[in-house]
Amino acid sequence: MATTDLPADDPRHGSTAGKSAGCDCFACRVAESAWARNRTRKIAYGVWAPWVDAEPVRQHLLHLRKHGIGRAQVAKLSGLHEATVNTILRPRPGSTQPPPHVRPETAAAILAVQPTLDNVADAASVDATCTLRKLRALVAQGHTVRDLGRRLPMHEDAAYRLVSRGTRCTALVARATRDIFSELWDGRPEGREHDRARRMAAARGWAPPGAWEDIDDPADRPKLSGPRCAVVDEAKVWRATGGERIDLTPRERRMAVDILTRQRRTAEEIADVLGISERRVVSNRTRARRVAA
Repeated sequence: MATTDLPADDPRHGSTAGKSAGCDCFACRVAESAWARNRTRKIAYGVWAPWVDAEPVRQHLLHLRKHGIGRAQVAKLSGLHEATVNTILRPRPGSTQPPPHVRPETAAAILAVQPTLDNVADAASVDATCTLRKLRALVAQGHTVRDLGRRLPMHEDAAYRLVSRGTRCTALVARATRDIFSELWDGRPEGREHDRARRMAAARGWAPPGAWEDIDDPADRPKLSGPRCAVVDEAKVWRATGGERIDLTPRERRMAVDILTRQRRTAEEIADVLGISERRVVSNRTRARRVAA
């Protein structure tokens, strides 16, 4: 076999695989010598095991594929050549079965790759369940879809479609959403457009961040009642009970009505302070009692 040096960026460079590929550089020769010494030592101690069962490795590769991590990405993350990964999954020429054994170092490198979001290639398609939860929770906090779309690595129209009815997204978008949610989850922007976003989320049943025990757990379900999911700006509520005309959310309005009721104000007085009808005051009192119950 003719010898030639492999490119510096070839993953086989500086390994026994590089030497087998015909590379005769110093790094590949050193790797082959180290491998030979290790082999001799293990044979002497009776622990030489040049091969391990390939089936667990094969099942791990299939598991990674289900999470959007394909063979090329596994090869990149493990430092192996893509052909090595392909060989584990496909029958060799002249055979109908994939190889029964692999090298221990190859098995260890592949098994070390875990099905995490950070290991998925940017353009790979992943399930959007948790991404949707986070985006919709941010809308429930008052962040508009337009503002979120500007921060995501996607067109604004695509962001609207994703938030409304998406089922899958790219790993790049999922990671960006994760980072945005970590930054904004406890913020509550003010203004008319943000109030509209909150009303839209409430109408569609989108749960705020506080309603989730673990928003990244696919089995988790939001708790849509109780103090954990109540998105209330208490400063706004107290300003409203003092007579300042402020656009309150339904929960904030119920809280304001409850405060004024405890001050022994009549329905007429409460309606005048909050700028709402007496009928709405009575309705909010009823809902507040139901929530408290």
